[in-house]
Amino acid sequence: MMNCAFCQKKLTIKFILSIYGISATEIANAVHLSKSMVWKHLNGDSYNENIDIYIVQKVFGLNFEGHNYDRK
Repeated sequence: MMNCAFCQKKLTIKFILSIYGISATEIANAVHLSKSMVWKHLNGDSYNENIDIYIVQKVFGLNFEGHNYDRK
């Protein structure tokens, strides 16, 4: 694996998901996306800010008032 910042981010996100037991299916259901879209985000092929927001909320126990996962 290359030692670039992007590769380190991918590894860190996957590590956090495994520690907290968050699955791609759980994220997909909460954010109203397909599992393939979640996997594309986690692998770096696409970007969706709602997935990052969901992970931050789960890990740190935050609640962003007025945040709606349905908006694009």
